[in-house]
Amino acid sequence: LSAPYVCRYFGDRILTVIPYTDVIFGCEREYMALAEQKRSEGLAQDVDSVATWLAKMPRSDGENWKRRHVVITCGDKPTIVASTWRGYGVKVQRFPVPPVRSRSFVRKDGAGDAFAAGFLYGLMHEADVDSCVQMALYCASVAVQRVGP
Repeated sequence: LSAPYVCRYFGDRILTVIPYTDVIFGCEREYMALAEQKRSEGLAQDVDSVATWLAKMPRSDGENWKRRHVVITCGDKPTIVASTWRGYGVKVQRFPVPPVRSRSFVRKDGAGDAFAAGFLYGLMHEADVDSCVQMALYCASVAVQRVGP
């Protein structure tokens, strides 16, 4: 989703693209910023309801049997993945983030990009969601421990 201010100012445009997506990545603040306009309608009060709302959005191709994954990173708190489940609803899962020793933590730049890369790598190799998240968490862990660019 890029950044909270992008979600606030261009939320309506982002929402027009979501029916064409299979996977959406972002952090908790970005999703909550995107959902600000829906709070007045009683929707999207917490991050789980935002994830469910986005996962349930109709697909542009009408093929609701295809899965959509809404992936929410929350720093050192558990990662949330909301996935449509065979057209019967949305399954929200939480995956614990393995701790990084404070001496090993260098910087957080690029951790989200590395996370997305790991998740997509898993999807490309037809891995299940659990394995995709584990690959994503590993890539993010390596990214925050790197010294160079």
